Amino acid sequence: MVEHLAVMMIAVVVSIAVMIVASKPLTRFVNAHPTVIMLCLGFLMMIGFSLTAEGLGFHIPKGYLYAAIGFSILIEVFNQVARARRKKSMQGLRPMRERTAYAVMRLLGGRKLAAEEVGEEIADLLEDGETPSRELFDRRERVMISGVLQLAERPIRSLMTVRAEVDCIDLTDSPESIRTKLMHSSYSRLPLIRDGAVDEPLGFVHKKELLKEYLAGNQPNLEHLARKTINLLESFSILNALEQMRKASTHIAFVINEFGDFMGILTMTDILESIAGELPDASEIEGPDVVEQEGGFLVNGALNLPQVRQRTGFGAEPTEDYQTLAGLVMSLLDRLPIKGDRVEWGGWTLQVKAVEERRVTQVLLARQVAD
Repeated sequence: MVEHLAVMMIAVVVSIAVMIVASKPLTRFVNAHPTVIMLCLGFLMMIGFSLTAEGLGFHIPKGYLYAAIGFSILIEVFNQVARARRKKSMQGLRPMRERTAYAVMRLLGGRKLAAEEVGEEIADLLEDGETPSRELFDRRERVMISGVLQLAERPIRSLMTVRAEVDCIDLTDSPESIRTKLMHSSYSRLPLIRDGAVDEPLGFVHKKELLKEYLAGNQPNLEHLARKTINLLESFSILNALEQMRKASTHIAFVINEFGDFMGILTMTDILESIAGELPDASEIEGPDVVEQEGGFLVNGALNLPQVRQRTGFGAEPTEDYQTLAGLVMSLLDRLPIKGDRVEWGGWTLQVKAVEERRVTQVLLARQVAD
């Protein structure tokens, strides 16, 4: 044996080199095909059991062993075919962008990824490390990253201040009426209109500039103080709107529909809230948008559905027909809601608690209890 020591050393070195070179592809293969590895281990265990039994004097017919191996191979063939079809189906129906976003959100949520769900190229880039991603990322970070990934998909109508909630200053109003409106408005920028023509805003005025003029005892020239801004189509994505507002160097934009009608106002604060969640502002003097109660949540009907989902877990998504919780209730009822109306959606009960001027102002969200 000593005479062949050099050969043994060479064999060990070659084996180590082969293992080092093949370790990464082998690890990737093992991760991608765990059932194949289990099948091979099963073969080895059956062979080892057969040899052990024969060594102890027990005779096991080889037919049973061959039948078990053949049956295992047949099952694994069906398994691989099913996985290949599932992978092809999922990757064909979901674009690369959506699969990447899905993979990132699964990782942020601390859940493992399967290669057939997102594609091998994405799964290889996003392999789980030793530390669970749920421990690496705080819940607030996951919410913000989720908001960023949706910037190019969500339309601005899902987060704008809708026309019904916009406070406008009319040039034909009396100074007393304008001062009263300024005192009661919670917004810092107000659209300027003429003769009640809300669909044709002349621009916007800063509330603080008007108040300065009134406090100084002056009669402000509203047209002189008015500032122009850009118009954005309501179907624009948040990312597109952000780029347009950056180019125009403005923090506010008017949102219009395809017919040019005024639909609402979009501000930089709205865009920031789509990423970071609801931010407190002067409008919250009237109370918070979401109040947790025993058995559910009392929610402002004008709150956008993505914000409702972040703060309550209610999973409804905005559509072409509705963007807010109140819009969802109207769509489910197929009529104007009245106080006390109750509808069900996705394991939740929605009850209308308050209605003002045909607008749903408060909705009680409650999870349904399984019987």
